[in-house]
Amino acid sequence: MGDNSTATIINEITNLTRSWEEEHLQPNYDPAPTLTRLAEIIEVETENYLKMDPDPFDERHPSRTDPDCKLGQILKLLFRKDNFMCKLLNEYLKDTYYSRNSITDRDIDQLNIAACRLLLDLMPGLETSIVFQDMETLIHRLIKWTTKSIEPLQSYATGALAAAMDIPEIAAKFREENSHLVPLLLQRLKRLKNSSEFINNAAIFSRPFAHLSSMKSPPYRGDGIIKLNSILDNGLLQDTGEITQESPSPLAEPIEESAIKRKRNNDHHFMSPQVSDTDIHWRKRQRLENESPVRPIASSPASSPVARRISTVFAAESSNSSWAELETFMIGTVQMFPPTLATRQILILRYLTPIGEYQEFLSHAFHENTALDLILTYVNVRATKEARLAFEALKYLAALLCHKKFSIEFLQRNGLQALLDVPKPSIAATGVSICLYYLGYCEEAMERVCVLPKEIVNSLVRYG
Repeated sequence: MGDNSTATIINEITNLTRSWEEEHLQPNYDPAPTLTRLAEIIEVETENYLKMDPDPFDERHPSRTDPDCKLGQILKLLFRKDNFMCKLLNEYLKDTYYSRNSITDRDIDQLNIAACRLLLDLMPGLETSIVFQDMETLIHRLIKWTTKSIEPLQSYATGALAAAMDIPEIAAKFREENSHLVPLLLQRLKRLKNSSEFINNAAIFSRPFAHLSSMKSPPYRGDGIIKLNSILDNGLLQDTGEITQESPSPLAEPIEESAIKRKRNNDHHFMSPQVSDTDIHWRKRQRLENESPVRPIASSPASSPVARRISTVFAAESSNSSWAELETFMIGTVQMFPPTLATRQILILRYLTPIGEYQEFLSHAFHENTALDLILTYVNVRATKEARLAFEALKYLAALLCHKKFSIEFLQRNGLQALLDVPKPSIAATGVSICLYYLGYCEEAMERVCVLPKEIVNSLVRYG
């Protein structure tokens, strides 16, 4: 089945490139649909590749990491098409392509969006030092789009520019442009983080990830009675009636009360990172298997098939939602089209990360504590539900921790405690590891770590 699927995708890529080779020299040819379809295929396979949880710091070509992955095969196939790649970089990323070819009824922005999107999707397999060699005109155009353009072109250009600035020679050559871009993008990042859409994203559903479940939330009536009619509407049970709760259970708590209790616990107790989310969810499942979440009055669970079936339904729902929640902590996702608010912030952070190592741009990070405030918000994965965003923020933090002044400020703001609260194992936890690595290089910072309260130091040792 896997081989057939791979062959189908490779055949589609081959057909698309063959059609392009036959048609791209014709008058009035519009490359945007071909570029868009290629981007769609690559994005699907990129997501599948990331679900395999590869080492996020392994910068090798995907086919070197996993020779059988579809993404690697697609990238290798496209990179053999020299004419196509040259057209993509030298023609389709220009804002004069249609006018130079006397095409008047097309929107150049849509072509630039498709081309920039595809370029960004191809980055995992590109040697950026070669791609951006002697491409100053393209970099200037990316800077212009990053500074001011429509979405999603602005975000895609930011991501492509990030790959260019990862090359030290290019970052040095465009020092003046970067000095204007860094404060601009930090402020843009702040606006995106404070936007109501991003803030409310984690609170869309009354139960986290209920949208992945067949039963949206426990059907509480508000008086401690479960409404079986709601369950029947979902086709989960065939009986009718109401079952009252004899005693509360973790699954039978009203959502609001449960959330308040969790918040109070988090406020007064330091959770040891040694207790992983996997352990917590495993214990929940064990408890579900041993306890019935609801009990009928004057009847035992064993004597009521309805109660047993409700218990089974709730146990299954809890298991599914637990894995869905755990998956966002561990792996996360990046939606390229349309780019979500999280994706837009990820692309900005990718630009800021290589720039963060330069001393001359450090003052922008300190301005109104913008950078540190943003990072401390993003690393709170339990609140944002965005593991990939946290990972990129931690990479940016690692770059800033190269500076002694920032390391000290980070510790004074209780940043270490925030790192220790990042769930592990997860992609975000790998970001924590590199932050601790760079923090260890600062002797004064480590002296301050050693005088922290004993429980924090112990948690740090256990986390490592």
